[in-house]
Amino acid sequence: MGTLCCWRGRAGPGFVTLMKSASAKGCRAAPIYRHRRQWPPALQKRTDELKAARFESMGIERNHAAARHAMFERAHQFFGAPTVVYLCIDRTLTAWSIFDMGLLAQSIMLAAQQYGVDSAAAALLISYPDLIRAELEILEDVSILMGVALGYRDQQHPLNQYRSPRRPLQEVVRLKGLT
Repeated sequence: MGTLCCWRGRAGPGFVTLMKSASAKGCRAAPIYRHRRQWPPALQKRTDELKAARFESMGIERNHAAARHAMFERAHQFFGAPTVVYLCIDRTLTAWSIFDMGLLAQSIMLAAQQYGVDSAAAALLISYPDLIRAELEILEDVSILMGVALGYRDQQHPLNQYRSPRRPLQEVVRLKGLT
């Protein structure tokens, strides 16, 4: 059903350089992988607040384009992680199979944590699917769903100190018939 493709290496010759150069040259991400620009109002408000808080935690002002771009570039360098696992799925499968891949991603991340390896699942890791497909020889009959970077977090980096506030349970869960 699913396919795991791993890339392992460091910046320099190779895939990280391709991703970085694609971003630097202004290559546009494939339409399916572009980030949603506008969410429903309540989600957009929360997204904006969380984004602002993350940048603030790093001392980056909202209007400081160069510093924000540097963080974007860091993501395209897999946040410094030496390994990325790409989860791929046969294009003929239904959307229900994506749930299975989500569980697989969670299982990979939990297993990594058990061995002291940190992880970061990020849509940004699949921004340039054509480059990923070519580098990892991924066939056209599969979709690249997500990337999970595996490595060791920089404990001193301010972003790794930030914890987003959680919404109250009653805002995200509706319980009916349970007391």
